Amino acid sequence: MKSTFTLMLSFVVGALLFSSCDKCDEVKYSRATTDDLEWLVYGQDDSIKFVNQDNVLLTFTRVNATENQLPGEGYSASDECIEKVDVQHLVTMQDLKNQHPTFGTAVTRSSDKLKVNVMLESRGMHEINVENPDFETLEVNGQNYSNVYEITADSTRTYSLKRLLFNKSHGVLYYELYDRREYKLVSDQ
Repeated sequence: MKSTFTLMLSFVVGALLFSSCDKCDEVKYSRATTDDLEWLVYGQDDSIKFVNQDNVLLTFTRVNATENQLPGEGYSASDECIEKVDVQHLVTMQDLKNQHPTFGTAVTRSSDKLKVNVMLESRGMHEINVENPDFETLEVNGQNYSNVYEITADSTRTYSLKRLLFNKSHGVLYYELYDRREYKLVSDQ
């Protein structure tokens, strides 16, 4: 009896879904390109090292990589018909002891644009203008990097992000919080 009810319920739900699709135009799905995904930087088994303000060496490892479909611009998840669906890829890095802020990169591809966000745990997502790096060349922890993006925060609260530096080839190069903690990438070159 229970399986018959489940089968009937599945049939009704499926019929509703397909009948509501008849009212909507064809959905256009965005796909990230290989070039888009280069912004994610960190590969499956990657680990990187940072030195903090006390000159302590910290290791961060990739702990998460996801792909999500999001309603396209102008649509929300509650809309009956969504004609455009964007794709978002997200990579997260965390220190081995989970005592320091986790960070990551999110790439969202829509049909007509690419959006790249750098995020820092509990301190928000910050979009960078991929077309306009803030520094053509910048030295960070004794290493020169090209095309560096700078994120500065609006807040001066103790645990807020003060400054973050990012580049497409190496990812997060540096970040500093208003509580005077800072993290500098240790170059492997």
